Amino acid sequence: MKKVYILVLIALFCSSISRAEKPPKLLLDGEEVEIDNLPIIDGYYSTFSLRRLIIAKLLGVDYFWNLQPPLGSGEGYLELAMTTYYDYTSEERSFISSRLPLNKTHDSFLNLIENKSDLIINQRRISDEEKEYADEQGVTLLEKPIAVDALAFIVNQSNPVNNLSIDQIQGIYTGNITNWNEVGGEDATITAALQPSYIDTRELFNSMVMDGHTPSSLLETTTNSGMRPLGSSMIPEYYFIKENQTGLTYTSFYYCDFLFSPIAPRPSKAIGVNNVAATKDNIINGTYPYITNVYASVRSDIDKS
Repeated sequence: MKKVYILVLIALFCSSISRAEKPPKLLLDGEEVEIDNLPIIDGYYSTFSLRRLIIAKLLGVDYFWNLQPPLGSGEGYLELAMTTYYDYTSEERSFISSRLPLNKTHDSFLNLIENKSDLIINQRRISDEEKEYADEQGVTLLEKPIAVDALAFIVNQSNPVNNLSIDQIQGIYTGNITNWNEVGGEDATITAALQPSYIDTRELFNSMVMDGHTPSSLLETTTNSGMRPLGSSMIPEYYFIKENQTGLTYTSFYYCDFLFSPIAPRPSKAIGVNNVAATKDNIINGTYPYITNVYASVRSDIDKS
């Protein structure tokens, strides 16, 4: 069985994410990693770039961050691309893509438990419900934190509000605070948006931000234009904020800080929480309130076949 877990950790810790880099050629059981022995690395949109980066490193190919043009009324963003990707045949490219399935976090855990994938990378650990199912199947998972991220709240660039307290965020999402002038902003109704319940960042929002409080049932889960539902990828949140000067929603800090950072002027901005700015330094030093780990998980019997 492929020692995917150890191999991926080596791939992650021996390098950093940069715009251009020549990765080392890695070995798998003494042999170079090729297309036909690539592991299946499952997960949702929030970890797709990280999983694609791992595939590039396993194959030992150059990669770069390609600036994509804005889609519709959204923002442009960075997308990881492999320099030699189109040197592969269409069948090989299709196979590489098949090793990076996009599944909801819960479904990716089920796939790993049912041995349909080799490794999953998500923004949370296994849930009690998923662990119960794993126990029923006689499966134990090994989980390892491999990166740090955070939940960032974003508003329109024109919004004068640059900070919200934890109590204010909870008040907005429970429906007790409805106007920006209640939190130091202009006299305008707050248009707060939620992601669907199955999205990993929504799960983080429920556990870290709401802390037992129930979000209002009146909050939106789609963009005003009806273009795409929030959570259908990591991009619609930015459509929503650009189209709503009074909007508020949340996203992965990694997407907000890095993948969407090249656009100037940016239609959106991350705001601070409890007077702590959403910055890389504040996440590293642990002062930002909503910090989360990114986990790699495998079955414990990975080396027993």
